[in-house]
Amino acid sequence: MLSDFESALLERGWRPARALKDDSVSSVWLLEGDDGPLLAKRSRFLAAAFGLLPRLLTAREVRILEALEGLEGIPRVHARLDACTFVRDFVPARPLSECSSIPDDFFERLLQLLDEVHQRGVACVDLSKRDNILVGDDGAPVLMDFQASMWLPPGSLRASFFGPLLRALQRGDRHHVYKHHRRRFEGAPIPPLPPELLSEPLGVRLHRVLLRRPYLAIRRALQGRQG
Repeated sequence: MLSDFESALLERGWRPARALKDDSVSSVWLLEGDDGPLLAKRSRFLAAAFGLLPRLLTAREVRILEALEGLEGIPRVHARLDACTFVRDFVPARPLSECSSIPDDFFERLLQLLDEVHQRGVACVDLSKRDNILVGDDGAPVLMDFQASMWLPPGSLRASFFGPLLRALQRGDRHHVYKHHRRRFEGAPIPPLPPELLSEPLGVRLHRVLLRRPYLAIRRALQGRQG
């Protein structure tokens, strides 16, 4: 008997091929269809305790991806499958953490992509993890996980009020790129370090204290209950 998830996919002509990720935070499925491979992402973070949260996280991530549509290196959203699930492009790529070598222009292109993302009012926020930076099969940088990101539409009232926070988090994005370069790919070319990144930006400290540590504590608690 097909699950509701599988039935909804088949109605749109998509077939689940295999699970790429399945944990307490989200599940990611590789899909097959007439137009080629796609990805389905389903949020389940704190679903048991706070049923509304996965829906809010999904809606926000979809809005951010739509705001970034057209940028090379950002997957395009195809559809919302349900309140907690959406389908997006599949990009053949490997996490930066699994790469022993990269193209000479990778970090330059990654910083250019980040500049374009930032110009659209988005801070990635969670680039401290190398798994969130992907190297495409063609050597180009790919960013696709925006669940923890911040978006303020340029020119909006929110952007006027929370702009300093957004810019602090965006400096944190760039800080993490230079950190990954320094720790693992120091021989690869990269533009000079901007003066504002010589010390740890405020956005990095805010992310660690307000988001990263609480997130890890909740995740460990959930894994403990499941175990």
